[in-house]
Amino acid sequence: MDLIVTNRDRKDIAALTDYTLDLAYGADENNFTLSFPDGPRLTAGCLAYMDGTEYGGVVASVGTRRTRTGTILTYKGPTWHGVLAERVLCPDAGQDYLTVDGDANRVLDDLVERVGLSVLMRAEGTDSGVRVSGYQFERYTDMYTGVRRMLKASGAKLLMGYRDGLVHLWAVRAQDYTDEVDSDRIEFDAERDWRPVNHLIGLGEGELKERARSDWYADRDGSVSQTQTLNGLDEVAAVYDYSNAKREELSDKTRDKLKELQAQGKVTVSVCEGQPFDLGDIITGRDNVTGLTVSAEVSKKIVKVERGVMTVSYEAGRETSAKQDLSGRAESSPGGHSYYAGEGLQLDDYTFRSQVTPAGLDAVRHTAEQAGTVAGDASDLAAKALNAAHEAKGVASGKTRIRYADVAPSGPASDTVPGDLWYRLGDGSSVIGMWVSDGSTWIPKSLSGNKLIAPGSVGSSQLADGAVTPAKMRVRDMSNLWPNQRFEDDGPVFGAASEVAPPVGRARLMGSREHFAPASTSFEVTPGDTIAVEATVKPVRGSLDLHAGLCYTNQSNGNTMDSYTGGARTGATYPGGWERVRWLVRVPAGKSRAVACFEIEQGIGSEPPFGDTQWLVSDLTVRRLDREPATDGQLGHVRPDGTSVTIDADGVISAHSDGGLAKHPVGSVTCNTDGRDPARYLGGIWQQLPSLGAFMYERIK
Repeated sequence: MDLIVTNRDRKDIAALTDYTLDLAYGADENNFTLSFPDGPRLTAGCLAYMDGTEYGGVVASVGTRRTRTGTILTYKGPTWHGVLAERVLCPDAGQDYLTVDGDANRVLDDLVERVGLSVLMRAEGTDSGVRVSGYQFERYTDMYTGVRRMLKASGAKLLMGYRDGLVHLWAVRAQDYTDEVDSDRIEFDAERDWRPVNHLIGLGEGELKERARSDWYADRDGSVSQTQTLNGLDEVAAVYDYSNAKREELSDKTRDKLKELQAQGKVTVSVCEGQPFDLGDIITGRDNVTGLTVSAEVSKKIVKVERGVMTVSYEAGRETSAKQDLSGRAESSPGGHSYYAGEGLQLDDYTFRSQVTPAGLDAVRHTAEQAGTVAGDASDLAAKALNAAHEAKGVASGKTRIRYADVAPSGPASDTVPGDLWYRLGDGSSVIGMWVSDGSTWIPKSLSGNKLIAPGSVGSSQLADGAVTPAKMRVRDMSNLWPNQRFEDDGPVFGAASEVAPPVGRARLMGSREHFAPASTSFEVTPGDTIAVEATVKPVRGSLDLHAGLCYTNQSNGNTMDSYTGGARTGATYPGGWERVRWLVRVPAGKSRAVACFEIEQGIGSEPPFGDTQWLVSDLTVRRLDREPATDGQLGHVRPDGTSVTIDADGVISAHSDGGLAKHPVGSVTCNTDGRDPARYLGGIWQQLPSLGAFMYERIK
């Protein structure tokens, strides 16, 4: 069969008859290699195709080989399938998942337009007869994998062919060729597996005994359920490590993985032109001599042309290299607070992160740890340490040096560069002095802040006269004012009981207009206080929003509710419908005690507005924040520049040596090959995405 090649404008320039082609697509590869001794010179963007077939692709690279008879050029690039695999299906802005519905051909056309491939590809204009009903793609899946899985869920397969200057895509029903692969008619290799995994143990989020677990079983016919029928010698168990998956997601993924493992074996078929099989079809290899029969789904197609002869090979089913070593990646992140750890700076269940080199991080950590002998508030220590790092900007770049001595520097700062640091150590290796070089002179520096220590926390032997004054000191109380954070049965609760399992602890159902915490849980408040009410919530039904805030009491025992203040809402959506939300409430004048409360703005009984909205609430915290929240403008006497040192709305401090985080806004996706959390070298908060090969992460904060 002739192979047509085009120029970069996709205009046909030659029909090759003497060429060598190796093309594969399906479960992997999705690329081609083409060489020919004589003919046009191709460049990047040229096409090579067999008219009316799905055999073709885009030239992406060229190699040359010089022989005695001349020069042979070898061209490589993605097949049409590989072009689809180079596109990623992303959720719409503000949405968790991309969901599609309608006739399969119409869905394909929309997806092609969505990823910008309409200049090369187009779906057939007629309906396929295959209905796609509310299919939800995995987040950030490549288009080829996502489309094949979508069609498989509807019992269909993807076909494509190049004609009239475009690659046409369409969906048809997958076929079962039970009697086509017969040892009396075709040569094939088959392997029958009589002992596939029949008990799959899925492990998700959590640690040790708290780790989420889901067990699924297969029977002798390959049917999957949660009822075990094969025991003793017949049981073949494996562990499916699906890190960070929540229980509902873990159950679905474990079930699907066990279904994949029920393949009877593999079949490899080699035929010449005229074969009928497509990816997604079921073929059965039958040896008439031994009676061995193996059925498997076609997962890969290999096309080779040599000296005018085409051979097409199929691979069906796939081998598992180690049945007991299975893993996956869940996109859902752990429940609870969205605070993630860098090394060295930590405050209870909050964590401060600095984007610095190891040398710079050591300096920040050392300063913070030594200051801990004087101040007990870790958040203020972080501000102090980062102020030092900001003033000595060279620390983060790794170009400065840090010197420790038990004496102060004297004389000129010879052999230094601007930003070099000199720490004077006192008893017990505590830091009692600091100097920064400007390249010629050591300049004394001090660490100051109006929230450094609380009165009475240190003695006169620890502070020099005049170093701090009690009027400039305040401690930050971050304890939870609500006594039963996880809604355990042995503590106070409000709302109705629910059997739905949240990411953390237990959930309570809020289904009417107002829900007040018990009066016995009231706590003291002061006008001007900022109170953060934070919970993990999930809508059950209805369309009305959930509000939270404080209800204030007149009596010290908290029996009478006299008013309510709602909070401003912030939060990030969690996969699976759970959402971590914070409401910030400023206490008004004249209030002294309060309890937490939730409100849904719907009528009671016959009162308008009418509604039956319900929300689930879990993992509740009520905390008193600083009255003067930290901002990029000022943290006490420390003034971050807003670029190399920043403070976000939640008070999380980040230092950036090169402003790299600014190049990765929330929603950005990055990848690496070593599995390191990008927070370690970019800052911010990231969650891992399912991916093939490289490790992929999305910035969520």
